[in-house]
Amino acid sequence: ESGTIYVNIGCSVLTSPDGATEDYTLPADIQETTFSFEVDGNDLYLVFPAGTYLGYVASDNMYNNPRMQVLSLTSSKLELVYDDGSIAWHYLYCPEVETLSTEEMLYGSGSKTWYWDNNNAGHFGCGESGTVGTGWWSASANEKADMGLYDQSFTFTSDGVYTLTTGDQGIFVNIGCTVYTAPDGATADYTVAVDGNQIISTYTLSESGSDYYIVLPAGIPLGYVPNDNIYNSPQFKIWSISETTLELVADDGTIAWYYRFVTDPESTGDDDAEEFDEGEELLVSEYAKGLLGSWTWEASTAYHFACGESVTNATNWWGAAANEKDGMGLYDDVLSFNSDGSYVFNPGDGGTVYVNIGVTVSPFIDAKGDATEDYQVAVSEQTSTYTLTSSDGSYYITWPANTLVSYVPADDFYAAPQVLITRMCENLLEFNTVQSGISWHYRLKRVE
Repeated sequence: ESGTIYVNIGCSVLTSPDGATEDYTLPADIQETTFSFEVDGNDLYLVFPAGTYLGYVASDNMYNNPRMQVLSLTSSKLELVYDDGSIAWHYLYCPEVETLSTEEMLYGSGSKTWYWDNNNAGHFGCGESGTVGTGWWSASANEKADMGLYDQSFTFTSDGVYTLTTGDQGIFVNIGCTVYTAPDGATADYTVAVDGNQIISTYTLSESGSDYYIVLPAGIPLGYVPNDNIYNSPQFKIWSISETTLELVADDGTIAWYYRFVTDPESTGDDDAEEFDEGEELLVSEYAKGLLGSWTWEASTAYHFACGESVTNATNWWGAAANEKDGMGLYDDVLSFNSDGSYVFNPGDGGTVYVNIGVTVSPFIDAKGDATEDYQVAVSEQTSTYTLTSSDGSYYITWPANTLVSYVPADDFYAAPQVLITRMCENLLEFNTVQSGISWHYRLKRVE
């Protein structure tokens, strides 16, 4: 799409831009050529005609004789090395995958129907405005059975038609709503029957920055009516979407409600995996021994990664949905604490650390480029030390300056990394970062 190739400044076979002092790009057309495989002893080579582009032109020798050793070749990875005897260049490719748009994932090839993900805990909840909507309450699996909720379906079409199909009980309504007439004597949420068990309306998919919203006409419900505000202005932020899972948040400025739908009503979704076992909660006096070992992210629940106004309230501003940061180089990080006081940070297979967009210190700012939101930076495994100290009955982990502790949230945390342990179980470690102005919450699990 850029219409360019990337070239090493040392190349003389291609004409560099005037005054270029570092690697540069050159305009290039789509190139079609041939390739062949060659075997040399135990090594396999991928060979192309002279002048073939492979994304980056590393040297004159490579351009004139593009003969690449194949290190690995699977359905998901092609790993090549070019070695001209003086320098070796490593190339790692993955298959090109067509990315579906939000619209295409919502309505498929023309029409798609969604159902409550009721077989899984956390499919429905509420929380503070501005969050994902699970911090105050989150439903357990099938908790709202027999409440006219789980027999609903929601169909969206490419031409803007929305259909709510209900069961005999109709729609589920919050007891606080005044737009419906509650049954006499009702003291809890209730159901309202729908004529013909179906409501057909229009919908629009609006975009605001990087966010998408499903917007319905006033008075058109989406499964559950939480309050009058959302009834009169039904707007649902798409928190996340894939071809099979849809997470929505309705937020009227006073409360946020979370809905999770799937395309397969029999799906067990996250429950296909064995439920995470936290183990027995440890006493504070057991923290020193319990901390020893290796830890990685436990991302199966909402708010495993969150931020708030202080170290004692680190989840009230924002919380990630379950597995929200997949693909961000976060969940494969491993933090190891050893009995001799040594500490190891392993960035995982991806070899990156996830960095807050506001960080301004090296080496992160140097790799930021034109990023406008949190980004990844390649790092090596880091060995350091740590101390575990207590103060007023609380335990803190402190590292030397510039030690990596998975996500890099701010300059002052990188300069003086310290966290407050908020909870520890046999297999679970939760802590909040100590820094000015904001605190970040991490939920980690023990690596077996």
